[in-house]
Amino acid sequence: AIVKIWADALAYLAGNERSAARLQVEIQIDGLEGIATEVQENIDGAWWETFGFSGAAGRRLWLLKNFVASAVDIKELLYVVKSCVKAEDFDYPDFDADGHPQRNEHKEFWQKLRNTAEDLASETSVLTWALLKTFQDGDISSQEIAYIEKHLRRVKERQGNLVGAFLEA
Repeated sequence: AIVKIWADALAYLAGNERSAARLQVEIQIDGLEGIATEVQENIDGAWWETFGFSGAAGRRLWLLKNFVASAVDIKELLYVVKSCVKAEDFDYPDFDADGHPQRNEHKEFWQKLRNTAEDLASETSVLTWALLKTFQDGDISSQEIAYIEKHLRRVKERQGNLVGAFLEA
């Protein structure tokens, strides 16, 4: 759900005008609360299956529990995203005295950020799915650790790229 929210929010911001898509992003973000609660309840209710996180199934459950806790932390950031998406008016150009449209600052700004923002979202999606795949067996191999660390470095690099693009815009 979080990966889809990021993709939908970025697609909306890349647009040229306000649309109902902003409401869809809002609904998705608001729906995270219910999803997080349901997943947490399922994890909490499964403790007896693993005898309190023992064995491979217990490790898997413990990893998922920590992943969900991290995802819930991200939810707070998504409320900021929701506010930005809802408030964006796409700087509809004003018209000068001769009736010519003035520059559209949103479009200019977003053109400078779009590729780096989408690149960050894409790499974050790869990392998210890698983490979930790793948790399936409850054991994290050295190859999986190396893969996760590589993509974590790539996410951090892309965060820096986005900050740089923002500062240049």
